[in-house]
Amino acid sequence: MKKTLLMVMILSLLFSAFGCTSSKNLKIVDATTSNIVDATTNDKKVDVHDVAAVQDADTFRSGYIDKTGDYVIEPQFLIACGFAANGLAAVKDVDSGLWGFIDETGDYVIEPQFVGAYGGFAENGLACVGDAKSNLWGYIDKKGDYVIEPQFGYAFAFAANGLACVTDADSSLWGYIDKTGDYVIEPQFLLPGDFAENGLALVGDAKSNLYGYIDKTGEYVIKPQFGQAGTFAVNGLASFWDAKSNLWGYIDKTGEYVIEPQFAGGGAFAKKYGLAAVQDAKSKLWGFIDETGNYVVESQFGQAGDFADNGLASVQDAKSELWGYIDKTGDYVIEPQFAGVGPFTKVN
Repeated sequence: MKKTLLMVMILSLLFSAFGCTSSKNLKIVDATTSNIVDATTNDKKVDVHDVAAVQDADTFRSGYIDKTGDYVIEPQFLIACGFAANGLAAVKDVDSGLWGFIDETGDYVIEPQFVGAYGGFAENGLACVGDAKSNLWGYIDKKGDYVIEPQFGYAFAFAANGLACVTDADSSLWGYIDKTGDYVIEPQFLLPGDFAENGLALVGDAKSNLYGYIDKTGEYVIKPQFGQAGTFAVNGLASFWDAKSNLWGYIDKTGEYVIEPQFAGGGAFAKKYGLAAVQDAKSKLWGFIDETGNYVVESQFGQAGDFADNGLASVQDAKSELWGYIDKTGDYVIEPQFAGVGPFTKVN
């Protein structure tokens, strides 16, 4: 159970903000841009702002759709990740199996050359990539040049507070660096999370193997006590796994229970609509709850993603196992048809 939960945590961190589509990762993340150019016709799609990375159910190639479900960049990549604010998205090339970055037309701006590029470009203009020669991770700028040389065992994207979590190549423990590559919080944790808007970051305690929350100085604000947990949402709630009951609930920033453990799985509350995807403990199907813990969309889906700002959430149809999008009433807006999808995000 712990091993499975740890893998869920790893995937959550990898695909949370600039995640990717692939046949092995059905819950994928957003790809956003404006004024998309169709990769096949070069006709400009005016005023298209909501775009998501999806995996085609027939070819298992990844491309990008708009909010009507139509492709704006045809499926052509092994894995496709979300567009950053600078208009670039990381993709895995079919021919070379290496990672590069494309622009809004689907053309390469940074040629495939990396063994990994799971995070997108952050607000500080840096993206984490895996170096093909050393297999170590560093950070590049939008030209593809290293700003922080490859030196880490693994690395995640920079958070809004300017810190990125990385693994020390020798100890395999996690710490946090600034944009110069210097440690601000020394490597000492198991798999951590990004800092949330409330200034707290989820970390795994190396001694107890339990999870708690630290502030930007690296000090615990909520002591390690959870078998597993999630990053705090904008509404100030975070999901946690209770090891005794084997169920998920939600805590506030003091670590107090707000929604008692009662679900088989729990996602983050959406920023705009205040709904969270949860897995029902009896049926094992997914639905959506409000901040009181009551169902707003009854459990009925095989899997579910978060609601985006445009009011659509990705869900997996329990019968066909294909993915589509629903609105906040639970009705399909884009019918299940994809092998994998991600949430829509708007870029101004």
